[in-house]
Amino acid sequence: GARRQVNVAAGCDRVFAADGPLSGLLPGYAPRAEQRAMAAEVERAVSDRGVLICEAGTGTGKTLAYLVPALAGGGRVVVSTGTRHLQDRLFQRDLPLACRALGRRPRAALLKGRSNYLCRWRYELALTSGPGRFAPPEAVARVAALSGWAARTGSGDRAEMGELGEDDPVWRNVTSTADNCLGAKCPKIDDCHVAEARRRAAEADVVVVNHHLLFADMALKEHGFAELLPLADTLIIDEAHQVPDVATRFFGEEVTSGQLLDLVRDTGAAVQADAPDTPDVLAPAGALEDAVREAAAAFREAGRRLEWSAMPRAVREGIETLGIRLGALAGALDTVSVRGPSVAAVAQRAREAAQRLQRIGREPPEPGCARWAEARARGFAAHLAPLDTARILAGRVAGADRAWILTSATLSVAGSLEHFAARVGMGDASLRIFDGSFDYRAQTRCYLPPGMPEPSRPVYDEAVADVAVSVLAASRGRAFLLFTSHR
Repeated sequence: GARRQVNVAAGCDRVFAADGPLSGLLPGYAPRAEQRAMAAEVERAVSDRGVLICEAGTGTGKTLAYLVPALAGGGRVVVSTGTRHLQDRLFQRDLPLACRALGRRPRAALLKGRSNYLCRWRYELALTSGPGRFAPPEAVARVAALSGWAARTGSGDRAEMGELGEDDPVWRNVTSTADNCLGAKCPKIDDCHVAEARRRAAEADVVVVNHHLLFADMALKEHGFAELLPLADTLIIDEAHQVPDVATRFFGEEVTSGQLLDLVRDTGAAVQADAPDTPDVLAPAGALEDAVREAAAAFREAGRRLEWSAMPRAVREGIETLGIRLGALAGALDTVSVRGPSVAAVAQRAREAAQRLQRIGREPPEPGCARWAEARARGFAAHLAPLDTARILAGRVAGADRAWILTSATLSVAGSLEHFAARVGMGDASLRIFDGSFDYRAQTRCYLPPGMPEPSRPVYDEAVADVAVSVLAASRGRAFLLFTSHR
């Protein structure tokens, strides 16, 4: 009751005191008024099961400001952040620190999207399929190199496998997606790393996820596993400025050339595994692959981003052909779908892709939605997205008895959080802005190096490196370098 609320608040404030537990765990620790004020607001939202949106500027210490009161308040906590890297950092560094400061040892789980875990079934297919049928010939050796790790890993989290780059194309051959996962019908379901990670999450007191997984779950696109949200008494969304864009993606529809080419490749492997005596089924898959290549060429000619109503004829015809070829593949696969789980799964994927493409291209278009198409570096994508995700999000909030805490360093517009609150359908939320502790006027310098070449010139990268070295010398190595280009 009220006494527990007072005790929890007092306990949280003690953690942040100058002589509190954090001071003994962090060398050079100093209390920050903004951090303690934010922790008090989070504690209130957790206790009241309310909705809090707060902007916390750089230097506030917002991660501990929400973790400490959320953990102290009891109940199950789900924390979602923007990327897998932030997710790992929060789980491995910030969460243990908050637990030590509180003297608690809650059960904690790190849960990522299924494509981050080794899929034993697809790994076995990649090893045993003929060259080029599942994994490209040049990738077979690298798939085999996974064997030692695959045999000893407990989690199947590919972040453990440092020998293989995160963007190595081999991963797509040995991991699954919501599209190609066989679910409960998988022959390896008893050894499934994703199912085991979900089981650990269901039993945990604290679960750390990322936004893509959270919203896939919220949009009910992850079939065959328990939902995340029913686990949470408190849901914390960090890096919340990403929410409107992520929600738009997951509450809409998308068909990409990558999805279709994966379907073609997986169809070959599925037919070989379950129905090798029906090679005629592969002909529609080859026709679909040809249609994808032709549509990609039409997109390259047309430009990067295309409004649906203004698409050139060649692009429109390419998309229509894709729909026809998808229907033909689905029909062919239906004839052999009883032969095994792999062909049944690709048959269902073909049907669902055809239905998504039909919804995107429907005339007249679906009301309340925007649709467009875009060329990508390796293909194309067609999109259908709701114009207003606020109404959908408002329904998710209203239908759940839990605390919602959304925070980021960049949420306000003209000093107000009302615009963001409206975009996420949380107009009744408590709104708070906590300025950071840094004195930017005294503690920062802005340097615009003169004589820099244009970014498009080949010498630009070397010039950036030269400037960086001089700045690093001036700062005695104390720096964090951010770039807008992976190059």
